Amino acid sequence: MPRFSIIVPVYNVEPYLQECLDSIFSQDFKDFEVCIVNDGSLDGSSKICEDFLHKYPEQIKYFIQKNQGVSVARNQAMDMASGEYLWFVDADDYINSNKALEYINTVLLASGCDTIFFGSEHYNNQAAGYFEEAEKSSFLQSHICFCNPLMIFKRSIVAENQIKFTAGMKMGEDLEFQYKYLIHCNRPIAIEYNFYHIREREGSASRSNSSYSDNLIGNSSILKNMISYIEPFEAGEIKWMSSRIAERLKSYLQSCSMVNDVDWASVNREYHAFVDKFESFGLEGLKTGSLRLALLHVRLYCMAFKTFTLLKK
Repeated sequence: MPRFSIIVPVYNVEPYLQECLDSIFSQDFKDFEVCIVNDGSLDGSSKICEDFLHKYPEQIKYFIQKNQGVSVARNQAMDMASGEYLWFVDADDYINSNKALEYINTVLLASGCDTIFFGSEHYNNQAAGYFEEAEKSSFLQSHICFCNPLMIFKRSIVAENQIKFTAGMKMGEDLEFQYKYLIHCNRPIAIEYNFYHIREREGSASRSNSSYSDNLIGNSSILKNMISYIEPFEAGEIKWMSSRIAERLKSYLQSCSMVNDVDWASVNREYHAFVDKFESFGLEGLKTGSLRLALLHVRLYCMAFKTFTLLKK
């Protein structure tokens, strides 16, 4: 069993894929496999994948599928994976230090943790260290990650609880996966360093000017799916979830404010149903701060948000 399985979904990323895979195979720590799923790429991505497969046949698992979206690609890669820990790496990003896996493995051995949150500092060759709190709930209330590549996941937790990415979601599928995983992990820790470079590029799905509608649908799906997922758990087990659900509610509202032809009556009913249901589970803080305005009507929140955004410009 390799120590790490690095999950790389690939779809039309020819200009960036070489750098991404080079950053993985340049790691000083070599006990890893790379699970690449080619999601029906139409550019030169396939040729790059095949070149790396020829060069590293013992470390790469490669699968080609018709285009089905990133969720299906990641699920397929996880099914292929056999490593103890998972690292999700997007094919247009890259690992920014060849010491990354070595450092992460040292921390895993020293801490006995099952989950790692990355920090914000650039790695500077310091001795491996980590931060944790006595209680998982306290830790998760003070540590929030908005991007799965900035975390290390234990594969057995994913497998035993059958955690998958929801197919068909264009935005937010990674956060839903993360929230479900965090319910089941036991000992999360944080390191101060960020070993991952997120590339800001025009045309990326999460950074596109046309993503508002997808973001609204994605946030609505996350909220619906999390309602059904967390319902069996006791309030004390998911108390830390409150801040994450509050952020999804804000993102839902902010997406509404940017989408044309919103059915405000329908959105208002759906929003209030979300809040009432999550509160019935014991989650708190969903009617405080700026969210208080949405209690009167979601359109008031959206108007205020849009006005604030224009003033900032």
